[in-house]
Amino acid sequence: MNKGKNTPGTDGKIITDLESLTTEEFAEIVSNRLKDFKPHVIRRVMIPKPNGKERPLGIPTIEDKLVQQCIKQILEPILEAKSYKHSYGFRPNRSTEHAIKRLFHLTTCNRLHYAVDMDIKSFFDEVDHGKLLKQLWTLGIRDKTLLKIISKMLKAEVEGEGIQEKGLLQVGVLSTILANVVLNELDWWIHSQWQGVKTKLISKHQELKQLLCRVRT
Repeated sequence: MNKGKNTPGTDGKIITDLESLTTEEFAEIVSNRLKDFKPHVIRRVMIPKPNGKERPLGIPTIEDKLVQQCIKQILEPILEAKSYKHSYGFRPNRSTEHAIKRLFHLTTCNRLHYAVDMDIKSFFDEVDHGKLLKQLWTLGIRDKTLLKIISKMLKAEVEGEGIQEKGLLQVGVLSTILANVVLNELDWWIHSQWQGVKTKLISKHQELKQLLCRVRT
């Protein structure tokens, strides 16, 4: 059960408060919000961490969650087509089990026995909004109206803290997909440095195939 759905935003409402609305009324709410989008103030909640510190969560209002979900459904299929295939976090039809299967294949079939464990310190807190928007543009999201709405979401006011100049909400509906956009560039770079490097053997094989093609034609 997702306990987060029962955590209200700054307007005090949760999803059950909208149960009586029809599909048409839902659509009208989202449509009206998008005409001149202004994000509601984000509720700040601090969650204790095992090391004694606290993790800041940002809780959008239920209306803003609806708007984010609509945008996610548009962005996801476009971004999925350009995401690194062996990235398994927070993606549709991918899970921890798929990552374990890939690891098993690499260790048993490819005889690889070393793993690199990396952690990006305060990743969600440090995401550069300008760079993120440029990455979305590079990946084919070039509707300027949509990018402007996403920019406003990123810079939404957090209660008691003001406008956010950097970082992603750790509870926002769009946060995981936007985080993957940021990390996708790193994934492809790592691929280009190791797995994607053409060996001499592969190069010779490609030359042979090209030669055979010329002979056949």
